[in-house]
Amino acid sequence: MKLVQIDKTIDLCKRGDREAFKQIVSEYQQLVYTLAFRLLCNGADAEDMTQEVFIKVWQNLSRYKQQQCKFSTWIYKITCNACYDKLRSNHNTHNQDIANYDFVAEGTQEEQLHHNELRKQIINLLFI
Repeated sequence: MKLVQIDKTIDLCKRGDREAFKQIVSEYQQLVYTLAFRLLCNGADAEDMTQEVFIKVWQNLSRYKQQQCKFSTWIYKITCNACYDKLRSNHNTHNQDIANYDFVAEGTQEEQLHHNELRKQIINLLFI
């Protein structure tokens, strides 16, 4: 799609034209999926992220300013930010799982105290 045609299609989308939005999705779906796959390293997550990105694009089209940047740049940035948010969320969830893990310390009371202290140190390192 040429730049002039993209601008016209975006203007139609901003007015709620769903057929025009289908054209946008068709034009940029591969770019979004490829970028999401490179960042997330998982096909299923990349497919989910592609859907989420186009939902965000539809919801935020009124914010897109054609004079400030190309549409491909704008959608690229939305994709990157959404993927980074997903990666941060996965990282935090993983850290919370570790923090909530109950280390079973068998042995003497002294060994149990040592294991509890070690657990606290590990958690502190994870959340610094």
